[in-house]
Amino acid sequence: MDIGGRPLGPRARDRARRTLTAGLRCAPDRLFAPLRRSFALSPPNTMNHRLQHAILRTARYRGLPAQLDSFALSDNPSVRIVNADSFIVEWLYWFGEQYGYEASTIHWWKFFCARSSSIVDVGANIGYYAVQGALNAPAARYTAIEPHPGGAALCRRNLELNGIRNVDVVEAAAVGDISTPTVELLLPGGRDHYTDAPCGGFVGVNAVHGVAENRSSYTSVTVPTVPISSVVTSDTDLIKMDVEGQEHTLLSAVLGQLKETRPPIFLELLNDTSDLRTLIIDELMPHGYRCLVPTAQTLVPLSAADVRDVSLVDDYGTRDIVLTPSRDVAG
Repeated sequence: MDIGGRPLGPRARDRARRTLTAGLRCAPDRLFAPLRRSFALSPPNTMNHRLQHAILRTARYRGLPAQLDSFALSDNPSVRIVNADSFIVEWLYWFGEQYGYEASTIHWWKFFCARSSSIVDVGANIGYYAVQGALNAPAARYTAIEPHPGGAALCRRNLELNGIRNVDVVEAAAVGDISTPTVELLLPGGRDHYTDAPCGGFVGVNAVHGVAENRSSYTSVTVPTVPISSVVTSDTDLIKMDVEGQEHTLLSAVLGQLKETRPPIFLELLNDTSDLRTLIIDELMPHGYRCLVPTAQTLVPLSAADVRDVSLVDDYGTRDIVLTPSRDVAG
């Protein structure tokens, strides 16, 4: 958000957002329901679709209707989501499956889940991936790990709402050190991280987030742990990890298992994750893994040089990669 070409500072941006939100909340809910449906049905890459998208990006600041207990995705009514103060919930409500939260990644997650029998989802948050994955793999054994109490509770509620029974929700932080019974879960402050199921929570001092320099802006909660080696086993044939820069720690703890069985792995690859990039290049790619970027149309392969230097958000509009053996790649 900027005025006259100059970006607003954090305080000014927060004031502008509060003013915009207050104004939007004065508008009746009935004005926005038709727009959500129309956006879901309108052809992509048209002037009308782009205009609707711009309006919805502004409308989302009003939040969801307070009286709404849950909602169906506008473009996939078979999936229902509990109303909560959550960034993920907000984007799914306004934009649906195809244009909402991590749309290109969820498409490929569903594809891989349908071909898997034992799935591990680390950092499940509200359970959106768990719902989509389990609906596409109803016979699979699915383990969803989420350390935040609010996120784990919402995950269970969303699974129940969608009639899913094959997902085991583990309310704990996945760790590599089996001798650590509890850890401190750090939660970034600010309205952008919401309250019911914050995004961006992580364990330990993580240089990616600059905690050492700005520790006072974080809150924390002590949570139990689960060793990653106890959930990623020899029969695990699909893994997702979204743990805010700690992926390399967890992968390192089960590296021997991964090299032996080579399950596909969905990961966040943030810009400042040099340890993860090195692990992928030096340990996983030489053992038969390919690195691919999930886009709406296909999986785009990355070379080792690409993995070392790529900025996924700038180059592909995503933060995710898929590591998969060549035999599993679908073009």
